[in-house]
Amino acid sequence: SSAWPLFLSATLAEVNGSYVGPGGNSFARLASKGFNLQEPAELEKFLKGETREVKVPRSNRSVQYDPLRRVGIGISRLGTSHAIAVGAYAFALRRLDDAGRK
Repeated sequence: SSAWPLFLSATLAEVNGSYVGPGGNSFARLASKGFNLQEPAELEKFLKGETREVKVPRSNRSVQYDPLRRVGIGISRLGTSHAIAVGAYAFALRRLDDAGRK
């Protein structure tokens, strides 16, 4: 949508917002944090995450773990109609390929 500058920040504010439960406690609206992929700084945070090294119990090994639950919100560069047409074309080609292999 060409109007994304008008609504994207409000959308992210809702995604990252909170609500008050019946007991009066405040809760995050979603378990994941939303990131605006149109902003370079937000994109960098989204891609980097919060990776840390965690020791595997009863082992000498360590693994990389990223506890940051995240969802990226971006804008289509193609436009909705064009993106759907490209997807339908790719789907049709794959089905034709699959039919030719039988």
